[in-house]
Amino acid sequence: MIVIQELQNNDIALEGELAHYDMIDVKRSFKKAIDGKSGSQLNVDLSKIKSANSIVLSLLLFGLRVAESVSCKLTYHDLSPSLFNMARVGGIEHILNTSGND
Repeated sequence: MIVIQELQNNDIALEGELAHYDMIDVKRSFKKAIDGKSGSQLNVDLSKIKSANSIVLSLLLFGLRVAESVSCKLTYHDLSPSLFNMARVGGIEHILNTSGND
């Protein structure tokens, strides 16, 4: 299961693996973390995500939708190369607002 950690600089980090049966709980936690950053900049560290699959990409897109709904500028940092390439194959790498994956 992916754990959402609050970082010192008011940003968050996602850590772990995500399976389809964990998605509802993880989405709920991710939404709560983003809702608390309404109207601000939020950086999300993905360096400790252990899986690269469509479920994780779905979670990242969900996060962007939530952030937009609360006027939060969300940027993902340190996607693994395999996750970034999966996004590229799907044609969504430009949507993910990533930093550190050029």
